[in-house]
Amino acid sequence: MEVVSRAGERDVVGGTVRLSVAEGFGTIIVAPALPALRAQIPNLRIELAAQSGFLSSSKREVDIAVTLSAPPTARVSVTPLTEYELGLFASPSYLSQHEAAESVDDLQRHEIVGYIDDLVYAPELNYLDEVRAGLRTTLSSSSIRAQREIIEAGGGIGVLPCFMSAGLTRILPTQVRLKRRFWLSTHRDVTDLARVRAVVSWLKKLVKLKASKLLPNRQ
Repeated sequence: MEVVSRAGERDVVGGTVRLSVAEGFGTIIVAPALPALRAQIPNLRIELAAQSGFLSSSKREVDIAVTLSAPPTARVSVTPLTEYELGLFASPSYLSQHEAAESVDDLQRHEIVGYIDDLVYAPELNYLDEVRAGLRTTLSSSSIRAQREIIEAGGGIGVLPCFMSAGLTRILPTQVRLKRRFWLSTHRDVTDLARVRAVVSWLKKLVKLKASKLLPNRQ
């Protein structure tokens, strides 16, 4: 797929930038901030691909990609964007109807929400064995947003990024604290375009602004 931003002056902050990000990060962190970016740079047009799975900057499907691992290719410029924390969460309604989990071993007696094993698109999303070996889902989805909806509806306990946990209750907060990192990559052919540089700079400022949501327990 050809990226629109291949054409245009390298020093003009305007035109289209296509950005691929993880579904949850794109929905909760990036999307609400886009109107302010447009107000700041009216000539800029953003195409946000926020979905399960990623489009590739190395294949020129997008101008900028935010991924869970650094792309292993020399065709892209890669930099760490931010770490983020994940934990176990459940809805108040679920907790009111089930015995409290006092340890990770107690999770075996609970409904567990998570990813569909053979549809996990990145190894970094294999959370459950990191929480407790052998833990298995009773309700699962390939979509982190769908998982959150299941959890909110009382479907069970699941691992979510802390920035997606509003209205939910954290379970075993001191025992289960997972960390992951987002990586930012751009194809070397577009890295120096002014519009790409502007969006990269904006993303770096955005994650600093949202640090308390991304890393709520940062010491």
